[in-house]
Amino acid sequence: MLKKEYKFLLVLLLITGIFFYQFLLLGKIPFPGDLLVGGYNPWRSYSFLGYAPGGIPNKAQYFDAIRQIYPWKNLVINSFGKLQIPLWNPYNFSGYPLMANNQSAVWYPLNLLYLIFSQKISWGILILLQPLIASFATYFYARKISIGKIGSLMASIAYGYCLFQSVFLEYNTIGHIIALMPLGLLGLELIRSNKKLLGILLFITSLVFGSFAGHIQIWGFVSLFLFVYSIFLMKNVKHKIKFSISVGFLFIIGFFISSIQLIPTLELIANSARIAQNYNFLIQNLLIQPNQLFLLFIPDLFGNPATRNYLLSDSYPGNAMYIGVLPFIFAIYSLVKVKSNKYILFFSCVALVLVVFLLRSPFTEVFYHLNIPLFSTGSPSNVLFLLSFSLAILSGFGFDYFLEKYDKKIFIILFSVLFLSPLIILESKMFSFQINNKNFLFSLGLLIIGIIIIFLAKVFKNKRKIISLIMITFTIFDLFYFFNKFNPFVNPQLLYPNTSVISEVQKLAGENRVWSYGDANIEPNVLSIFGIEDPNGYDPLYPKSYGEFISSSNDGSIHTNFDNNSRSDATVAPAFSFHDLDSNKYRMKILNALSVGYIVSKEFLPNEFLEKYNWKLVWGKDNWFIYQNLSSIPHAYLVGKAIPYVSAKDFSNKFFSDGFELDKSVLLENKNNIAGGTNGSVKIVNYSPEKVEIITETNGRQILVLTDTYFPGWIVTVDGVEKPILKANYTLRGVEIPEGQHKVIFSYRPLSFYIGLALTIIGLMGLGAYFVFIKRFKTYYD
Repeated sequence: MLKKEYKFLLVLLLITGIFFYQFLLLGKIPFPGDLLVGGYNPWRSYSFLGYAPGGIPNKAQYFDAIRQIYPWKNLVINSFGKLQIPLWNPYNFSGYPLMANNQSAVWYPLNLLYLIFSQKISWGILILLQPLIASFATYFYARKISIGKIGSLMASIAYGYCLFQSVFLEYNTIGHIIALMPLGLLGLELIRSNKKLLGILLFITSLVFGSFAGHIQIWGFVSLFLFVYSIFLMKNVKHKIKFSISVGFLFIIGFFISSIQLIPTLELIANSARIAQNYNFLIQNLLIQPNQLFLLFIPDLFGNPATRNYLLSDSYPGNAMYIGVLPFIFAIYSLVKVKSNKYILFFSCVALVLVVFLLRSPFTEVFYHLNIPLFSTGSPSNVLFLLSFSLAILSGFGFDYFLEKYDKKIFIILFSVLFLSPLIILESKMFSFQINNKNFLFSLGLLIIGIIIIFLAKVFKNKRKIISLIMITFTIFDLFYFFNKFNPFVNPQLLYPNTSVISEVQKLAGENRVWSYGDANIEPNVLSIFGIEDPNGYDPLYPKSYGEFISSSNDGSIHTNFDNNSRSDATVAPAFSFHDLDSNKYRMKILNALSVGYIVSKEFLPNEFLEKYNWKLVWGKDNWFIYQNLSSIPHAYLVGKAIPYVSAKDFSNKFFSDGFELDKSVLLENKNNIAGGTNGSVKIVNYSPEKVEIITETNGRQILVLTDTYFPGWIVTVDGVEKPILKANYTLRGVEIPEGQHKVIFSYRPLSFYIGLALTIIGLMGLGAYFVFIKRFKTYYD
């Protein structure tokens, strides 16, 4: 098959080269480094590449790539480099699970590239592979369902470089899952046609690799779609029972193999602060509004955030439905054959159902009130990739039919789409919504050129190859324009460059955490690149108890109910100046309790403030200052008195009372007082993400407190004997220590990981046995 298709596969490779010429030829990395150094502390205070501080032009996109995806990937790769499994992230939220956070994509097989190339180059290659794999997989799938070579090429370009793929590209997670999906569809087709071994391999690759690629909601949608597609195929299978048993078994095997990721992720979700989307926000911002249907063929009708002229309050990626002007027209044209082609019927129905569930209407307003998992906890518009794929496949069929027969119905479609243009202007006036006139005219120009090309195809109908080439070239230009408009490619020097203040913090911090405020505020997570611990964190999944604890820094109350603004953030109450610091005693208590030993500021603080809070200026340069917090509790310390608490309110009252001293007492849930020695020493002899070794010496029974987040899976041993781990001060770890000298080891050994590992091994063994069965009893099986 490859020999027959190699010319078209070379074309797809060439197209990838065109889209990624800046990476392949100029050495630029597809990463929002321009936004990092232009908009984030401390980089925006420094000059890079000859630009004034903060003056580098940027497209203001991919905030989460800066604050989440790349830092997590950095931790994963560093852990593997030390031959460690990256189970725990000690740098954010005072510690929380890393591998269980599925967006860290720990087990994604293509991470092997990081063993071959540098991290920056590997990152770029993985981004390039998303549209490349998507286009290759779509091409082979389209050929399997009898779309011609030219039509398959059109479909593969339309899906591989659709706007949805482009606007999520540099997250380096979602694109991999949706790229692998066509392999699953192809696998099901091969299984149906008795090419079992290859079919099983492709289906399992799509299902399992997708589960490891880094976005559980997108993977959930893909899994559901593969299941629906298998039911669709069942109608045309001779041996329906055998097919259904085989496919059902493969789904089970796939979930088993994925368990090493899924089980820990489910545990983290169960213990996280994650809540359903705010209903009003979901309806108004995450569903497609009726007037946004025009975005199907005018993607920047309401502007583009990369050019700072987006007119809507919602998310631009959340409205990414565009697959190109010509593919969209041919997708509609394919409907003329809807009655005679089961695939056109299927994908038309899929597209219609998606529009029904994604378009704001009385139905969706009721449906999303039900708070259904997968739909209401994430963004419903994340399923738009299925609409793009359905339209892309329909465009392949439509293009084929167009080249075979120049039906007059194509011109009805063309003029209908063209007629919508003045309708857009009319509606914008009638319903008072703004549009971007420049972008409207640009897309109108694309549409007119597309119409002209189709007319030329009618005139020169004997020049099939030339017309096909023109249309493919036009589609490449069309999609490249929006791809290039949105995605930044930057000099490798702009990927988290070191600065004088970061270097100094690295030298000073040691076992202490670091916090910043005001004009010096450094966004959560980014300092983990430099191995610096931060009490704050930014993640869709973080331990709920930690979020509740840190929320008390605002007003002294434990907040057990989170609103939509707290779905991804757990931060110490922000301060804008030392006056704010001075006015909130709760913040100081939390900072001290979390071992925040250094404060980064852009204020030169008065001596009276430093004396009052026991701070000391230890470094200052380039209008940056670092203060040592001498009142901070050590990362590990001993106390001789345990005070019980029975509720969040009871904890707040006791913890923030003037009589409660952190270095003398600890609050334990429902734990009786422990009276013991008042003297002792503590020394951390080894601190690594999954293991902390401490030597203690006491003159009586005491409690050792480690100011790291408590989470299921942590165990503690004293002189090799496992002891009950205590939840100290609401969210931290503790253990009771007898008199004398002892070696204490906190180890992260989550049962969820070992259960997942066992199920994965069972799944791999089951898959191996299945292959043996098919090969040995092929005649019986068929």
